[in-house]
Amino acid sequence: MHWIGSPLGGGEFVAHDASNAFAAASSAAAAIQSSVLWIVFYALGVIACVFHLANGVWTTLITWGVTVGPRSQKGAAVVCGAFCLGLMGIGLGALLGFCLVDPQADKTPAVGHEVVAQVAQMESGSGASKTN
Repeated sequence: MHWIGSPLGGGEFVAHDASNAFAAASSAAAAIQSSVLWIVFYALGVIACVFHLANGVWTTLITWGVTVGPRSQKGAAVVCGAFCLGLMGIGLGALLGFCLVDPQADKTPAVGHEVVAQVAQMESGSGASKTN
C-alpha cells in the first residue's frame, strides 16, 4: 500500500500523521480504491491467511493428541470452521469499510504525500509557529 505498489497504481497510503486517524484511514482507502485488483488481492489475502490459521489450529489439535478420534476431530473442525468464518467476516468487513470510505471527505491538508512535506517543514523549523 505504501511504496511497493507505486508502479502498479498504489503508493497512496501515508501513515506519517498518527494524530489524525481519519487522514490515515482515508489514505488507506485511497490506496485500496486505486484499483479493483488491490481489492481482490487483499480479499484473497485475508481469506487465505484466515483459512491457513484455522486449518493450522485444527491440525495442531490433531498433532498434539487433543483430538484423537474422528468424532472429536469433527467437532474441532466445526469450531475451527466457525472461528475461520468469523475472523474472515471481520477481515473482509474491514476491507469493505476501506472500500466505502470517501478519501476526499477529509478536508485537512495532512492527506497523501502532503504529509511528508509538512513533516519536513516541521523538522526543519520553517513550519508554522509552535505554541507551548
